[in-house]
Amino acid sequence: MTKGRRGLAATLGALVGLAGHGLATGLLTQTATPLPWWAYVTWLAAGVLSGWLAATYVNPAGGLATGCTSCGRVAILTIPMSILLASQASLPTSVLAVLLLAFGLAQRLRTGDACAVPVAEPAAATAQQERDSEGGRS
Repeated sequence: MTKGRRGLAATLGALVGLAGHGLATGLLTQTATPLPWWAYVTWLAAGVLSGWLAATYVNPAGGLATGCTSCGRVAILTIPMSILLASQASLPTSVLAVLLLAFGLAQRLRTGDACAVPVAEPAAATAQQERDSEGGRS
């Protein structure tokens, strides 16, 4: 089930990434000016990398895996910055956008499970512990 959730998240993330990069670069709102060949390659690469990066934030048990504040910043910074760089419509900035997403994905894959974020206890267990500690004091 975990692979299915992450696969679905990667697919949906890639579609959203393709739409975002496509709108920013003008691929989806094609004008009379033809775009160079590399614009399509970087568009596809950026969309797929955005989807994979988004999929790393899916918790295997369900829901979102927020991780620590450093890991959260990876997606918050890399995805919009890559869209901004790709919208400049030059080969160097488009390649830099893809490299930025690849770096963010590599960082998240390498350190995603290494975050020292404490797992919150369910509310019922916390309430039971409080009752137990109060009962011991009386």
